[in-house]
Amino acid sequence: MPRSEGVGRQSGRIATEFIVIMLGVLLALAADRWNQARTDQATGAAYLVRFVEEIVADTASAAAYLRDRPLILSRLDSLIAFVDGGTPPPDLVATISSVTHELALSPAVAWREIQASNTLDVIASAELRKVLTKYYASREMTLLYLTRNDSRGRDPLFDNLFRTGLYDAHTEPGSPSELDPRVLREWPEMRPLLLSVGTAHHFKRFVAADLIRDASEALGALTVGN
Repeated sequence: MPRSEGVGRQSGRIATEFIVIMLGVLLALAADRWNQARTDQATGAAYLVRFVEEIVADTASAAAYLRDRPLILSRLDSLIAFVDGGTPPPDLVATISSVTHELALSPAVAWREIQASNTLDVIASAELRKVLTKYYASREMTLLYLTRNDSRGRDPLFDNLFRTGLYDAHTEPGSPSELDPRVLREWPEMRPLLLSVGTAHHFKRFVAADLIRDASEALGALTVGN
């Protein structure tokens, strides 16, 4: 066999093996991309379910606040009447606790996770990503407003209640202690503080309504997009 013919056959075999190897690599890469796409799709679908659950929970919290609001304001009126010289409510501690009721929202765990991992792109739809970003940004602004009255030492009403002895500042918020009704009635700043609570509830009504509206819009887009 001529030497040139043997070299040609060897070169052809090497070329064939190279092509086979390249095809194998390309197929492996394609399979990996396909598997990753399936994983991302499943992850995105799971996140969407969790987002819906979080937004539904937000709606329920806002609706519960609006439902309880008339009773809250009625009890607040009874406290103001008491400070003005009327009869104290039957359970003064419970009444004061009830009028400071907050529009509480549970932590947005799913949104925090996807933001922390920088994997929002597992949600394939750009429109859904936009809707979610808008909703949770609005939700964050709501929380910034609500938490102004959510911490001891920053809330003027609770700060004064600690000093009157209604709450023990060394325990969790809401821990009752003995309270002399006369102390509460005669505290110079108590009436304006109670009125400020009423003002806060006035604005919370709009906050709750806005949250329900935003949640409804987000849920509508998630339902259609999903």
